[in-house]
Parts: sequence; structure tokens; C-alpha cells
Amino acid sequence: MKYGGGDLGLSDEIYNSINSNDTTYGLWKDLERQMRGAEVGQRTQQTHTVWNYTAFRAKPNEKIEDPYLPFNKLINEMNCEKLKRTNIELNIQFLQSLQPEWKHFSIAIRQNQDLNKLDINNLFDLLKRNQKKVNEIRENNIVHYNPPSDFEEAKPAESDQSSDALADILQNMILLGLTNSLILLQETYQQQSPYYIRSYCSKQTSISQTKK
Repeated sequence: MKYGGGDLGLSDEIYNSINSNDTTYGLWKDLERQMRGAEVGQRTQQTHTVWNYTAFRAKPNEKIEDPYLPFNKLINEMNCEKLKRTNIELNIQFLQSLQPEWKHFSIAIRQNQDLNKLDINNLFDLLKRNQKKVNEIRENNIVHYNPPSDFEEAKPAESDQSSDALADILQNMILLGLTNSLILLQETYQQQSPYYIRSYCSKQTSISQTKK
């Protein structure tokens, strides 16, 4: 007896892919393999969806509307894959995805709001109120860097040359001072040496006479 897909509770698409089997056993084995493949495909899709959800991050300088829309799309994909998340999980995930300039406002919301009762739309409304302040934070954090011109770059070299010249002058002055000091000491020694020799001899003579 020939059965159709509807008789076996199968869609025509599935039945037409296995109806070439001559035995019931072969038909059900093919059906089992197809169902197992469908399960693997579903798990792969779920893994991909969860990965995109957990890796979601807002981009720099975006307004709060920009990450809000794609995040809602991810929520919908999670629900379609039967991976529904609670309000608190969604709220925390979205807050953690924002850029650092939102940190102060995220902390304030966590401390003052019940994230279990707050849905993602309520969270968006609260954050949107602070968009102007976030824009001001971004403007104040911008550092304007003007690269030095050729003239400005040459200044350190001139300064180094001046420092080297000054060091040479000081070194020469020190050497000259030492030289002059040595000359003066030598002259003084030569002038005073006879006096010390005569004084020493007189003292030795006096000592000898005293002993006698």
C-alpha cells in the first residue's frame, strides 16, 4: 500500500525526500537522519544567535537610538529560537554594551530602578533623557593635538646645542681654575720651602743641645 506524506503526518517536502525507500524500515531511518540533521541545524542557529547577543557592543559616538534598534532585533531572534531572556538580563546586557561615557548614567539606573520590572523600552526612555549630557562628556574628552611644525621641531636641537656649549665653557673654566690653583700652590711652596727647612734645622739643633 502506498502512503502519502499526509498519511504519515509528514509534510510533502519531507516525504518526497525519503519516499524512494522500498521498506518501512529504510523510510524511518532516512526520516531519523533528517530529523537529527534538523536538530543540529537548530542548535547551530541557536549558538549563532546567542553569540551575537552576548557580543553586542555599541559603537563609539553613537546616539542611544543607534544600538537600541539592532539590540531589539537580537531580542526578537532570541525569542524566535526559544531563548527568551528576562527583563533584568536584557537590561544588564544593553547597559554593559554602551560606551564608557554612559557609565555614570548606567550606574544611576542600576541603583535607582528595578531592572526586573523595567523592560528594554523603559530603559531606552531613561537613557535617552541623558543623551545631551553624554554629548557634552564626549566633547570635553576630545583632545586636540596639533603636530609641531619644522620650526618647533628645530627648537629642541638648538637648545641641545646651547646646553653643550655651556657645558664646554664650564668645563674649561673648571680646568683653568685648577691649573691656576696648582701654579699658585707651586709658587707658594717654592717661596716658603727655605723658611721651613731653616726652621726645622733650628728646632733639631735646640733639641740636641738640651739633651747634652
